[in-house]
Amino acid sequence: MHTIKILIILCVVFVVAFFITLFSGIISIAVKSPDPPLMDLVLISGMKHSVRFHARGIKPPDLKARQMITSGEELYQGLCAICHGGQDALPSALGQGLNPPAPPLNNEPAKWTAAQVFWIMKNGIKMTGMPSFGISHDSSDLWDITAYVMNVPSGTAHKSLDRSTSDDSSDRAMVLADKGIGPIKTITLGTIDQKLSTTGSKIFNRSCTSCHLLDAPITGPALRSEALSHSPEFIMNMLVNTVEMVGKDPFVNKTMARFGNLKMPATKLDGAKARAVLEFLRTAAAMSPVQSSPRRLAP
Repeated sequence: MHTIKILIILCVVFVVAFFITLFSGIISIAVKSPDPPLMDLVLISGMKHSVRFHARGIKPPDLKARQMITSGEELYQGLCAICHGGQDALPSALGQGLNPPAPPLNNEPAKWTAAQVFWIMKNGIKMTGMPSFGISHDSSDLWDITAYVMNVPSGTAHKSLDRSTSDDSSDRAMVLADKGIGPIKTITLGTIDQKLSTTGSKIFNRSCTSCHLLDAPITGPALRSEALSHSPEFIMNMLVNTVEMVGKDPFVNKTMARFGNLKMPATKLDGAKARAVLEFLRTAAAMSPVQSSPRRLAP
């Protein structure tokens, strides 16, 4: 009887201490604060066992088809690279700030089966930053991404499909010749105007970075490679005539499809501000590490 009383008292003390600690706010919820090792062990171990249990009945299709891998890479760049990085790219600042950190692309296939990768993408993982793409994408898209992820170590997943590094010179020429839809018909470029570029940088940081970074996709494509890939007229029309470009331009629609068909809102930039952003992108393109790309925006 005495032992039971002691156990009851200890349980009450534990519950009271738990709620005092919980509501005191003493426990840091900051992402920068590392979790205790024991908590990490329990949560990560529990997550792995849960994924394995729930994915056990999933039967993957043939994941070696080239078309699936190609489609999967495009989808991966739009949906996943921001947090997980790529074969030759680090995660974005957003991805680097996650806790727990998003695992790098090349590390995952050895840890998970294809069925488990598919289940994670379809359902997400609570309290990790990993969303459920099953809400916005059908299973065929998710299997394409799975095919790309599972084939990265074997070399089946080929180099980036970015148009700026494509080996098809005729495709590059066609894209570079496209001036888009809108009032901008011809732009004559000289040497880069550093003052104008600085102005454009400020406008870019204020108006564009919620959806675009230079070297990593967010909800839209990375813009350094876009600057290398498109004519200056195309970029200007995208900035000053966004609604019509989004509604009618076939290449814009193809790009949007990679990002869940999220439509770029009208920038509300006038011609002068759009020209400043173009100059900033020219500067960024000139500093790009991609040496083999056609530098249409350079003088």
